[in-house]
Amino acid sequence: MRIFRAGLGIKIFLTFFITSVLLFGGMGYFLLQNKKEELNSHLITRGALLSDIFSPFFSQAITTKNDLLVLTLIQKLEGVQDVVYAILIDSEGKVIGHSDVYELGKFMDDPLTRRALQASQFNSTYYEKGEGSFYDCAMPIKHEGKRLGTLRIGLDRKRVVDSLERTQKQLIMMAIGFILVVGGVYFATFWLRVIRPLSGMREGLNFLSKNISSFSFKSKA
Repeated sequence: MRIFRAGLGIKIFLTFFITSVLLFGGMGYFLLQNKKEELNSHLITRGALLSDIFSPFFSQAITTKNDLLVLTLIQKLEGVQDVVYAILIDSEGKVIGHSDVYELGKFMDDPLTRRALQASQFNSTYYEKGEGSFYDCAMPIKHEGKRLGTLRIGLDRKRVVDSLERTQKQLIMMAIGFILVVGGVYFATFWLRVIRPLSGMREGLNFLSKNISSFSFKSKA
């Protein structure tokens, strides 16, 4: 009988626990997917904003041939959160400014550079490299309507996504802890108020069914 009571209680608790974990896990996954979509839009908007802010200064640096200003602006961009590189190229693809100073003076002819040079306005391209994922944001640099070059800003998408996923896992673990506490209280209450009385009634009925023949009933005349 005790085994029956324990088994029923454990089954009820496990059903509640598994259902709750699946529910919270599903909600967490759904919310994460929505957050990723919001993140994509946020990163692109952020790239456009940075490009708008810095492009006039790069235009001034190119027209005045101020290499020190170019270097300073590149370093400023590098210091912005989630920016992994900043590149300034002229209309032919020659590197005027770069996060890696060893790239200065080289000509770039990769697909991302070609796409950036062809863009007539702000443009963003999603790409993956190794285990990382990035947005390459390109903005034409102009002066009095003439194109002087192109600014490229690389934004690290994976780093932000990883941060979101860590937050999601932490929230799920907190939810599981909450479920265990609430489930434990629920289980104890259910045991004391439902399972225990029912088990007592079952034992009483079993006792009566086994010993009913030993009882005698006298009818009144």
